[in-house]
Amino acid sequence: MSTRRPDELPEITEIDFNDILMIEVFPDDAERRKLGKITLRNFLNIAQQYDEEKGSDNLLKGYQSQFDWMFNTLQELAKPAPGPVDTYEDFLSENTDIVEAPPPPSPSKTPTPTRTPSATTTPGASKTPTPSVTRTPTPTPPSSLQEITIQGPIFGYEWNLPKKYLPSTLGFSNFSIVNNSDLLMIEEFVGRVPNSFTPSGLGEELYILERITGRNALRIATIVDYDEDTERIATLLENSSITLTLRYT
Repeated sequence: MSTRRPDELPEITEIDFNDILMIEVFPDDAERRKLGKITLRNFLNIAQQYDEEKGSDNLLKGYQSQFDWMFNTLQELAKPAPGPVDTYEDFLSENTDIVEAPPPPSPSKTPTPTRTPSATTTPGASKTPTPSVTRTPTPTPPSSLQEITIQGPIFGYEWNLPKKYLPSTLGFSNFSIVNNSDLLMIEEFVGRVPNSFTPSGLGEELYILERITGRNALRIATIVDYDEDTERIATLLENSSITLTLRYT
């Protein structure tokens, strides 16, 4: 058996995964220390494991031994290869039949030039074209009659005109309700008759429809019959509507 120290042994430059390494286990314990063997493959598997001894002191140190080994391994792989390495150009020249060439770019369409018409001049005439006069359209004045529909329910007996129906919005200063003489109303009706009135499911009758003096608002009320002798004044109820025409001046 050789009595040479480990540092006196010859250096090995090539090693296989199945080669055997000499390992001294428990080197700091005189009773448990012994020399054993392990394959390189098993040694690498163990070297990547979590270091429990360092991990008990600091979690990061527990993984430090694994990272150190991986870093050293990457450094070894980064060293120049012992044998010659073919360049990529040499590889292409020997394997042109297995390397697919990139598809050629699709030819772009050449736009057809647009022919610019040349100005034809009459001998003796001016070459400066006469600009055509663009007529500004005359704005159509707003109509003095506007038909609107008021949908129920409304809360209270007053309904303010929306902004788009205000006299000032339409270029006028006043308005009135156009009276529809063809629509029959109850005897107690007060105000101007609309174009139509649609009651709700209660069958109420339109009682009041008039402009509130000096305001852009209407007063609206209905009558609901409970029996032959009892009536209730109500506002414009849900699912009912009034269609009327306003005249602006």
